[in-house]
Amino acid sequence: MAYVRKNYKFTKAGDKAVRSFIAKMGAKQAARTRAMKAMKAMKAMKAMKVMKAMKAMKAMKAMKAMKAMKAMKAMK
Repeated sequence: MAYVRKNYKFTKAGDKAVRSFIAKMGAKQAARTRAMKAMKAMKAMKAMKVMKAMKAMKAMKAMKAMKAMKAMKAMK
């Protein structure tokens, strides 16, 4: 934008149009950035849920094995 300001001169209407255009493009870029960050956060949350579920499954498996071992000891 600095290059354009330095090398080109605009009428008031042209200046208004350029400023409007730049503002709109900036708003669109901001929306894309927010959407990208939201997607990243969603992926991270999903990964955390999967890890938590896997940890719970692992704990359940260990508990089942312990119960089986207790049952075997009781049979002796």
